[in-house]
Amino acid sequence: MAATPLISIQLEAVLNNPASHVGYLLIPRGLASIVSMIFMPALMRRINAKSLVMMGFGLYALGTYLLGQQSYVDIPLTTLWVATAFQGMATAFFFVPLSVVAYRTLETSLAQQASGIFNFTRSLGSSVGISIYMFIQEALQQKHWNRLSSTIYPTQSSFTRWAQTEALSGESARTLSQAAQWILRPTEMLSYANTYFLISMTMLSGLLLAALLLSSQGRKRHVISHH
Repeated sequence: MAATPLISIQLEAVLNNPASHVGYLLIPRGLASIVSMIFMPALMRRINAKSLVMMGFGLYALGTYLLGQQSYVDIPLTTLWVATAFQGMATAFFFVPLSVVAYRTLETSLAQQASGIFNFTRSLGSSVGISIYMFIQEALQQKHWNRLSSTIYPTQSSFTRWAQTEALSGESARTLSQAAQWILRPTEMLSYANTYFLISMTMLSGLLLAALLLSSQGRKRHVISHH
């Protein structure tokens, strides 16, 4: 779930939305999560819990992939709402079936200890994942900054025209500072888009791995039943 804090940081720090406005922008994610959790018991009576978790992988991968298609300047509001709604649905498909599978075979006397271990490992994994992807985002931003800044020279005719348009002069410190600010936002947006794409590919890999595990378990049951 590393994309959840990333999109909040991007909306506030990069796109300059106040914290209260960010909360409103992410309402579709919360609503989708609530609605999905309401219908989850009915779905679990009809669909295997492991299959629901796989659907969660797919929904989260799709939502994060959509976030990765943002432009260099902004995230379209429709894209943001649809992508975060998919992510909100995915949280219900993840955590409700996982909790059921984790506690299904336990004795009642062990429920409290199991709950503590389950929540601790889930929080630990989430924290590690967020840290890793935040580091990747920072590294990608530095990479894009180096690449874009290396293409800008004060002697370029396009740079001179831009400076004249902005009422700036030559190679002054103010001109270079404005140029640096001008390329900062595209480098930030690119780094977030690349990180979202990487997260979506990670979730897709998890989906494929889960499908392979289910397939191998099905073949084992088929062999055992014939013996």
